[in-house]
Amino acid sequence: MHDLVLASVVSEVSKGDHPWIINHDDVSNESTTELSKSCGRISLTCMGMSELPRDFNCPNVSLLRLMNGDKSFKFPEDFYAKMENLQVMACENLHYPMLPVSLQCSTKLRTLCLHQCSLVSDCSPIGDHLLNLEVLSFAHSGIRCLPSAIGKLVKLKLLDLTGCINLEIADGVLKNLVKLEELYMTVKEKKGIQFTDINYKELEERSKNLSALEVEFFENNFQSKNMTYNKLESFKISMGRFLVAKSGRDTHSSENTLTLACNKYELLESGMDELFSKTEVLHLEVGGINNLEEVLSKSIPRHSFYNLRELHVSGCDDLRYLFTIPIANGLVKVERLTVKECPVMELLVYSEIGEEGDIIRLQELKHLSLYDLPMLVGFSNTEDVIDLPQLVELELRSLPSLTSIFSEYKSTSVTMSRSSSAIKTLFNKEVMFPRLEMLFIDRMDALVNIWPNSSAKVDSCSLRKFAVNRCDNLVNIFPSNSMSLLHHLEKISVVFCISVKILFDIDVQYCDNHEDVSPKFVPPHLLYNLRDLLVSGCDNLRYLFTVPVANGLVKLEHLRIMDCRVMKSLVYSENGNGDIRFQELKELSLYDLPNLAGFSNNNDVIDLPQGVKLEFYGLPKFTIAQLKDIANRAM
Repeated sequence: MHDLVLASVVSEVSKGDHPWIINHDDVSNESTTELSKSCGRISLTCMGMSELPRDFNCPNVSLLRLMNGDKSFKFPEDFYAKMENLQVMACENLHYPMLPVSLQCSTKLRTLCLHQCSLVSDCSPIGDHLLNLEVLSFAHSGIRCLPSAIGKLVKLKLLDLTGCINLEIADGVLKNLVKLEELYMTVKEKKGIQFTDINYKELEERSKNLSALEVEFFENNFQSKNMTYNKLESFKISMGRFLVAKSGRDTHSSENTLTLACNKYELLESGMDELFSKTEVLHLEVGGINNLEEVLSKSIPRHSFYNLRELHVSGCDDLRYLFTIPIANGLVKVERLTVKECPVMELLVYSEIGEEGDIIRLQELKHLSLYDLPMLVGFSNTEDVIDLPQLVELELRSLPSLTSIFSEYKSTSVTMSRSSSAIKTLFNKEVMFPRLEMLFIDRMDALVNIWPNSSAKVDSCSLRKFAVNRCDNLVNIFPSNSMSLLHHLEKISVVFCISVKILFDIDVQYCDNHEDVSPKFVPPHLLYNLRDLLVSGCDNLRYLFTVPVANGLVKLEHLRIMDCRVMKSLVYSENGNGDIRFQELKELSLYDLPNLAGFSNNNDVIDLPQGVKLEFYGLPKFTIAQLKDIANRAM
């Protein structure tokens, strides 16, 4: 948040015609010193400087930004006396931004930002002299104590203590900041602010007027039931754990975030459920709930999750299902849903008997991830249509009870019974996600089928990336009726699936406009976009492709085959004497294939492009003559 604080005040003060000095070299030159007398805004990088020039006279400057000073950098004692119109002072990554005696001259200073500074001096002069301050930030600075003098800043509207490790706050500071509207107190390196009981009580009082709050409550013995949230418009609040940083994304984003690791009663007593209607990112690790609705007190409307964009549920030991159909359909903005490590969860959506017939629609969901759910037996217990029109990524990991992903039968209703030995399918037959691009499957021990093996045609989607790992009972990756899935595929990874015997079981009767052709003919456009294929640890796979499939790989660039113990050839050919071309191949890696005797089981000619990278290791049945021939044709 500190970057946003600085950006907003710079933007406000920058309005007008006064020029900037932006100097990243030598600040001591005569022209810069002369220009500083009329300049209204100055930004200086202080690397290599020991001090500012003594004749650095800036009577008209309203904003001064100093960055990246060495340990030797010092301020003149009369520094602020020469800048009587200074309104914004920002020091960033300075080792010791000392507070000169002349600080008392800065009566017009409204904003002081000390970001990533190694503060060693007492900060009391700030409270003693800068009584007109409205914005004060110590974000990620080495401050260890917020002294009682800071409580004198009765005009202060924004206080930023983000990343202040093990900070202690003197009693009375928060109590006296009566005009405070924004308070940022999240920490760095999992070393939080050292709240006292008095700090908590003062925070409760201040919360009545706060419009923005970022804070982490680590001790569940503190019940925030006396906190007031009705004026909050911007917040990041956690209870029982640290706020979860977003991997690969801005940790200081403006999304309203709640992270709750507690039991149901602590949550309801805290009153934080009144923030759900404004929450955009919700992390739940709550004990004692059977479904999501139980985190709402009786006074909170059931549709309070309508602003959620991300929902992450983990470690809920008593959670048997996540939503009812009305709650699920009320998540009109959810784009990302993650559910993991819930040991008794059986369903995502549950419907009472007689409630069937509705469409289950998560209309904006783009990313769905299900991890470590040992009792999960399906998405829903009904035959209702599941509509996920925006779903782009589906990630399934450690779901040991599921035997298939897509339904094989018309009747697929699921009872919440852990002892059932019936086929357990994640989605029923009526599931729609036309935009699905990425499917990742990992450690699903009971999985037998991904796509239905029956005559039902798999609905077309935009699948580009497909990976399946450690699914020991999976035999067929792409069955004969899944041809419509192959058109857009760019990357395929099949790793440690020891039962897989067939990679592409292609049957052209399911391909449009090819009903009357011979089943040996494969339309060349089927795998037209495939660029990367990795197969490893598939000990029952004897070959990768038939000749027609291989010749359809016109864009294949990377082919890596490893640890397939019974593989005899890459290409299976019935007649031989064919011509197989991998015209765009850039890398061919073959490792630890003890039974591989050649590229083809017959006398087919394999054409490789010039300059292709070849990596061969552990191929005991390959002859030296074969290897030389391959190398010569790739030169």
